[in-house]
Amino acid sequence: MKIFLIGWFGAGNIGDEAILISEMLLIRSRIKNVRFFILSFSPERTRRLTNDIDEVETIIGMGSKHRFFKSDFLGLLRSFKKTDLVVIGGGGIFQDIYNHYPIPFFTVMALLAKLFRKFLMLYSVGIGPVNTAIGRRLCKLTANAADIISVRDNESRDLLTAIGVKKEIHVSADPVFNLKSMRSDKINMLVEKQNMVKEGPVIGICIQNLLYWSMQNKQILADVLDTLAQGKKARLVFLPFGTYQDGWFHKSNAEPIDITASRELAGILKSSSSVLTDYSTPEERIAVIGALDLMISMRLHGIIMGISMGVPVIALTYNNETKIRNLMKRVGLEEDLFFVNNIDHKRLSARIENIFSRSHEFKQGVKEKIDSLKKEAEKSIELLSERLSFTEE
Repeated sequence: MKIFLIGWFGAGNIGDEAILISEMLLIRSRIKNVRFFILSFSPERTRRLTNDIDEVETIIGMGSKHRFFKSDFLGLLRSFKKTDLVVIGGGGIFQDIYNHYPIPFFTVMALLAKLFRKFLMLYSVGIGPVNTAIGRRLCKLTANAADIISVRDNESRDLLTAIGVKKEIHVSADPVFNLKSMRSDKINMLVEKQNMVKEGPVIGICIQNLLYWSMQNKQILADVLDTLAQGKKARLVFLPFGTYQDGWFHKSNAEPIDITASRELAGILKSSSSVLTDYSTPEERIAVIGALDLMISMRLHGIIMGISMGVPVIALTYNNETKIRNLMKRVGLEEDLFFVNNIDHKRLSARIENIFSRSHEFKQGVKEKIDSLKKEAEKSIELLSERLSFTEE
């Protein structure tokens, strides 16, 4: 069985790399003799990530933004021709909140799959926000072209229904809920180097500047972190997830986007902190997060990894972003959700203090939800394997 995996892979986001690894490991555990074809925005990065997965047959290079015309278009068409089915997702790839590139791109991929008469699945995708009429039409077109539609939250299902998708829409969960941690020697050394085994809580911070949030709100967050560092002797460690450069406005030698954001916030702290800049695999990154006492994250998969490892989380997001809000609602942690456009210093400080006082309670309360989400995350591959079995018969 040859499967063509299409997502935001190789683009330099640890969350998307985690999706790819989780997806591949789950698929190969359920489908025999599988071979993977992967569309990647950086074949070298994806090759390094999947080096231990023997089932990878071909990685096709796709250029983004100004590098689009350097894409391997012939390899892309050959892959559509050679493979048996096309899987688009997971991840929040059908949204236009950050730019208008993803929805048209993945719609074209879906239409090419149908042009080559391939079985098409949307795999645990996130839908929205979709702010334009053309974006909604393209999402509807893509969903109606799919043979199986699996979304990662109820809100994505509701949005597809609202824009006129009549097909059955299955709600699963993000595949990263099934990601296993890998505590390597490198990670053990990193944990020791960052003093993550010393006295005092260790707080992981994952921030980004994909949309605007004011310096005033950044200062409020910095003040809260300083209070923790000084009052609780907390160790502050920045964990960048976006390891790519801003391809629109910055030079190719600029630092990765989340490292830039981390250094900016670290620069206004009065307390000492560190920024992890070494490359790590998704399995290694979740192992690092597992060593924390608190995870503060603006990246969805930083939150997912924290919850999966039983680490208390504070979720930060923009007012007009929905995916993190949807997740926190689903796991019953809405009180630990804050909006960076208007951070309430008093409320944030109180919630963090409450988290430290109920850390054991959090781990007990979230365990049942984690087990449920892990099972939900398997639903997509169960749907696919059931359909394939039915087709073979």
